This record gives sequence, structure tokens and C-alpha cells, in this order.
Amino acid sequence: QYQDDENLEAALTLLRCVGWISRDDFSTRKGHAGPMLATPGAQMHGTHVFAYSLIPHTGRWDQAMAEGYGFSTPMIGVISQPHEGVIATSGSVIHVEPDAFHVTAIKPADDEKGWILRGVNLTDDPLKCKLHFHLPVKEVRYANLAEESLEEVPVLSGESISFDAAPQKVITLRIR
Repeated sequence: QYQDDENLEAALTLLRCVGWISRDDFSTRKGHAGPMLATPGAQMHGTHVFAYSLIPHTGRWDQAMAEGYGFSTPMIGVISQPHEGVIATSGSVIHVEPDAFHVTAIKPADDEKGWILRGVNLTDDPLKCKLHFHLPVKEVRYANLAEESLEEVPVLSGESISFDAAPQKVITLRIR
């Protein structure tokens, strides 16, 4: 907790450009931090556009990450002809519990037989995860990074699965 809320400050590096990988003439450090090599292409001259978000929160940092991911995902507009129907106020292809398990990729499988979902537990604690799908699924299997199927993950009622995610562990699922 901060005693003086009026003097809170945040620093944000938007662009880090270097002219050298390492130099030995800094007053704050003796010797090199790497090879003494000029990197003139790393100066990043030109115009840059940045978008960022500050997410005030209480509790652990990993609980706020879901909000950050939401900011980094742009809205997608679709043109449609007028038609009757009811649209939900919100929706998602998948829903993950808890938020501490971060989905990092959803993509078609390289062999075009199903989908690959990859996620990671960035916490230091094991997580018991539940994944709810928007549509029924036939089969879910663990997979390696080469997308090769491993053991089966039981599908609960056709639209959800449960799995354990070890601390700091990447999980790949192959979904049909």
C-alpha cells in the first residue's frame, strides 16, 4: 500500500533503441555486458505508433493479465445483410477457468484435422483448469509442440474438458 497516492508514478519504455550491444565507458557499470559491437540498424529511426493500457487491480498480477490480453485483441467487424435473430450480449469461442491459465494460440492444425489450442500456466502454483467450448467437440487430446497427438482428455458433456496445468507449464491441446 502507498501512503501518498498523489505521488504515484509509472514509467513505460515504448521503444528501446541501442547503438551498441555493449560499451565499457558507462559510469554506472565497469566492463562490458556483452560484445562491443555497433548496431546502427537498431536505432529504429522513423515514426512509430503505440497503444497501451494501464489496468488498475488488486491482488496478483496474473489476475489482471486477462484484461491486458483483451486490450491487445482488436475488434473484428463483419458486414452482414439485415436478418432476423437474437444476438447474445457477449460470447466467445472458448471460456477458460481460472483466468490464471492464459490461452496463447488457437489455430487450425497444420494437417488441417482439427484445431490446436495452446496455453500456459504462468503462476508458481498448479492449476485445475476447465475449458468450455462454444460448440460441441468430438475429441480432445494432449499434443506436443509438433502437434502430434498424445493421451486423450475426456470431454465432459460434449462442450467442456478439465485438465491440470503444472506451474510454468505450456499445454497444447488438439481439438476435433
